[in-house]
Amino acid sequence: MQRTMRIWACAGLMGLLTVAGCSKPSADEHLKKAEAYLAQSQLPEALLELRAASQADPKRGDVRMKLGDAYMQAREYSNAGREYIYAADLLPNDFKAQMSAGSFLMLAGQFEDAKARAQRAAEIDPKSADAQILLGNAMAGLREFDAALSEDQEALVLNPGQDQAYANIGAIQNHRGQSDEAEKTFRKAIDAAPKSINARLGLAAFLVGKNRAAEAEQVLKDALAIEPNNITANRALGLYYMSTKRAEQAEPFFQTIARVSNNPDARLGLADYFAYVKRYDEARNLLKDLATSDKQFATATIRLAAIDLSENNRVAAGNKIHEVLEKSPKDGPARLMNIRLLLLDRKIDDALAAAQAIVTDDNSSPYAPQAYAIIGDIQTSRDLNEDAIKSYNEVLKRQPTSMPAQLSLAAVYFRMRNFDQSMTFANVVLGVEPKNPVARALRVRILLAKGESAKANEELTALTKEYPNSPTVLNLIAARQLAAGQFDAARTSYAKVI
Repeated sequence: MQRTMRIWACAGLMGLLTVAGCSKPSADEHLKKAEAYLAQSQLPEALLELRAASQADPKRGDVRMKLGDAYMQAREYSNAGREYIYAADLLPNDFKAQMSAGSFLMLAGQFEDAKARAQRAAEIDPKSADAQILLGNAMAGLREFDAALSEDQEALVLNPGQDQAYANIGAIQNHRGQSDEAEKTFRKAIDAAPKSINARLGLAAFLVGKNRAAEAEQVLKDALAIEPNNITANRALGLYYMSTKRAEQAEPFFQTIARVSNNPDARLGLADYFAYVKRYDEARNLLKDLATSDKQFATATIRLAAIDLSENNRVAAGNKIHEVLEKSPKDGPARLMNIRLLLLDRKIDDALAAAQAIVTDDNSSPYAPQAYAIIGDIQTSRDLNEDAIKSYNEVLKRQPTSMPAQLSLAAVYFRMRNFDQSMTFANVVLGVEPKNPVARALRVRILLAKGESAKANEELTALTKEYPNSPTVLNLIAARQLAAGQFDAARTSYAKVI
């Protein structure tokens, strides 16, 4: 009997130990720890606890929301969007969850899903101007412009000082060609919210689109006068000066962004500015410092390699890229840079194999379009025109608006003497970018090949006025002269190209 009691006692003790050993912290316990870490600004530790909480109870919508917020703080936006969508599914009556999910779906271009989330948010809070604006934006994305206008106007009824609603209405009016009405609406946005930076950014973008650069510059300066450290306004004015070839005037704005943000992305932006203006030592100092972090190592090192390449130091660039690939063999930007180096070294077969490896590994990766474009370029250089067409079409499957792919297809069809198809693709590009010199030059070649000399001469004359020293245009002039039997003149034009 005593022996039996001892066996049962041992069994009971083992059972208790097993239960104690297998019990895990609950979602609430992880959540409590996460909140303590957040209070002490220990974001990585908080993220670990929040992830553990979501694993402990995957159906806790409040945990998913907090995890999304933490990912936002960490600037891991794709992860944040995923968690917000989970949260919205789990919390169908939570206004913030629906709005957060809808906003991310909107940014991802998933307008139909964004519209559904916005409609649910508007049902939860019918008096919310923000929900009406999100709904209007989604409808505009779906090209339901009349409905979008109606939602934005409803937002103004709910909140007459809602500058974003005015900006949306102005954008729709501008899209419809109602420029005067659009400008008035953008200015109403500023009147409704005199301290709003976004209202001024909307007006500045409109003015830039209307080639009223000086006015746009002043509007951006006015925005910074209101809030000198506003990151968006600083970036807008910095990029404006870069786009107008006044790069030296852009520096203070990128410096401000780096100082105020104090995050790696802002410092990378400043390094990119230094590289653009060829202040390579300053760029290198920033990038070397960033490369000491495991998280930024690859990005910073690839940029350092790009600087080496711009100084024609391919060996140093190659060493850096190989260093990145040793640590992260699947790093997309490093693999693409490696292909670029292989092409420069005329290792075409190796470059082709490396590009094909990218699309084989992950056909849907964000780097697949560039890899397919490289494959198409190599196939074109080898007169494998049908294969090249397939590769460029793979680019368009993933990036339907890619102008380089459209131009490449136009060029391949021209080589195949399929002039109608070539003209179709050239015209697609010109429909979006009417001044595109490459598409216009190709159009002239097509017209010459089809014997439509009068049209070709007319277009070439316009091109020559705009780009008198362009090798592409001079080549065209030489081609026209050659076709007309003007051999001495053609020889002179080709000499200019050289």
